[in-house]
Amino acid sequence: CESVVLFASGYAANLGTLMALAGSQDAVFCDRENHASLVDGCRASEARFLVYDRQQPERLQRSLARRRRDFDQVFLVTDTVFSMDGSLADLPLLAELARTWQAVLVVDEAHATGVFGAEGHGVCELQGVRQEVAVCLGTLSKAVGCLGGFAAGSQQLSDWLWNSARSQFFSTALPPAVCAAALEALQILQHDTARRQRLQQRASQLRGLLLEGGLALAGYRGTAAAAASLNPAGSPIVGVLLGDEHSALQASARLREAGFLIPAIRPPTVAEGTSRLRLSVCSEHTEQQIADAAAAVLKACGRHAVITRSQSSDHTAG
Repeated sequence: CESVVLFASGYAANLGTLMALAGSQDAVFCDRENHASLVDGCRASEARFLVYDRQQPERLQRSLARRRRDFDQVFLVTDTVFSMDGSLADLPLLAELARTWQAVLVVDEAHATGVFGAEGHGVCELQGVRQEVAVCLGTLSKAVGCLGGFAAGSQQLSDWLWNSARSQFFSTALPPAVCAAALEALQILQHDTARRQRLQQRASQLRGLLLEGGLALAGYRGTAAAAASLNPAGSPIVGVLLGDEHSALQASARLREAGFLIPAIRPPTVAEGTSRLRLSVCSEHTEQQIADAAAAVLKACGRHAVITRSQSSDHTAG
């Protein structure tokens, strides 16, 4: 990208950018599983708000074919990593649709920055579509470990946002110390591949243990080929499907009593019948901590499995 505009938070970045770009003669196609900040930004804009289901891409294609001529501009808006299950968006498919129908592809790399891609640039880097994304949104408060949000793209985009994104210029700027810390963190994320690899190893370990114990994990449910690439084992967000709200709340309470903070996610955050436990893996978790957490989850969910203790000597943050 040519330029970046900073915001006070990722929420402010999503809200301000979408409100500034999408006008009354436009339409925004928003994935139904997008984070609330993207949904709120789409709704707050003056554009026609249309929802699509990533599990049914052919319906999005048909909707674009039928509706494109009705609008001056069309925006395809998606998370790159979905926050409630850790699965990935199919960005090559969305980029192809954007080319075909002259739409603007807007992505939020909030949960992908520092995690995916050879240099930690996110799913756009991982899936090879960085040059086809017009607007890249993100946050500095997750893997970066700081505060703030951003909108990256062309110089023309930045110039427009500087003068049109109300959540940016009517808000207090980030303190210089926070910006300096974020810059240093981004350098570390780009060059410290060992930390990224360790994170993905720990996430893969956790998924494997939970699946071996018989639990169902949330994720993309399309074709087997697509599911294999869009449900990476190394994604650090893991959703354990329990179905009803009561079961999820009960399991979360048991885990809290056992010393594990694993929240229950329930409607309206997720759809009815898909209540779940949401686990977030960190690069500094040890193999033993992951094994202990998996055993606790299996027990809390009523599944007792013998999980051998790790024999690894990796008990340091590294």
